[in-house]
Amino acid sequence: MVDSAADTVKAYRLSDGAFEFQFGSTGSGPAELSFPISAAVSATTGEVYVGDSRNRRVSVFNGATGGFQRDFGTPGGGGGEISFVGGLHVDALERVYVAESLGGFVQVFDPFGGFISKIGDHGQGPAQLRSPKAVVVDRYNRLLVTSFLDDKIEVWGIEPFQNPVDEVLEATVNAIPNHIHPNLPSFQVIFQVPGLESAGIDPDSLRINGAVAPLPGSYKTGPHLSVRFRTSDVLASLPAETRGSVTLALTGVTLDGEPFAGALNVVIVPTPVEPSPEEVTP
Repeated sequence: MVDSAADTVKAYRLSDGAFEFQFGSTGSGPAELSFPISAAVSATTGEVYVGDSRNRRVSVFNGATGGFQRDFGTPGGGGGEISFVGGLHVDALERVYVAESLGGFVQVFDPFGGFISKIGDHGQGPAQLRSPKAVVVDRYNRLLVTSFLDDKIEVWGIEPFQNPVDEVLEATVNAIPNHIHPNLPSFQVIFQVPGLESAGIDPDSLRINGAVAPLPGSYKTGPHLSVRFRTSDVLASLPAETRGSVTLALTGVTLDGEPFAGALNVVIVPTPVEPSPEEVTP
């Protein structure tokens, strides 16, 4: 944990939160820090990279002992120079990402401070940042950067970038009967995800139009999963006065965490209008 006011980094045991040791002290020399506000740990070497903001550099320490290893950074505002470190991240290839809060961009260095690349520019448009703070590379190899002053997260792909969108399984969905009558309190939906037993579906995850949950206790498993939905809730999820044939979106998640979706085609039966007494034929 970075203690900015004390110019130190404190290490705590993960299992019980007990304090173990600290490193760093106030100053500008080796192993000294001035208002550090971020830190990142290399998963490969265990080294701790500390954003030494007012010294305009990155200091590196041994993660097991706190011993000083090296620092890097040339003060300045251009590519390869450091003006104010907002956030840090070390990826699987030991590349160090430094969020430049003052400059409005991210710089990439090798573990010893060799400049690799500059990402983004100052501004409010796409691929632009205003006071970037946190920076991280996620499991899909995307670089995510928080742009603090305009309340957004910018995303870049890092080679070899792959589509991060999870595949959505296609479910077969039907209503029994295939119409919704406003006067009936509920209606039944049966569906099946190809290649999956109905017992492998999480019924609590089911939604119609992203909002309507099934009635509690209405689940029945078998070759297909059967559930019931409250008619009034489904109608409320549609534009007012919707009539005729409509398509409802049913979504859910398997017990293994795989998302699925299916289209439910139904007919909304109009509520019959009672004839006035004078229209009734004797």
